[in-house]
Amino acid sequence: MRKPRDIDDILEIVKDHVSIAIQRRVFDKDVAQALGVSNTCFATAKSRLSLSLIPIVINYCCANNLNLEEVLTSEG
Repeated sequence: MRKPRDIDDILEIVKDHVSIAIQRRVFDKDVAQALGVSNTCFATAKSRLSLSLIPIVINYCCANNLNLEEVLTSEG
């Protein structure tokens, strides 16, 4: 059974995808830009472990053909 991932894990997956896409080491500002949010919004949501970024991550996944189930869940 698959279980939900923590927001930190989800953002790491997105960060890895962005890194592959731009072929260099990425920082939070790069992930924020890829998601289309401000650096401040991203940093605040990340530090508070806020789920407010989930809809934005879902849109990013859909736009970049990432499997939502693999991004949002992990093997139990």
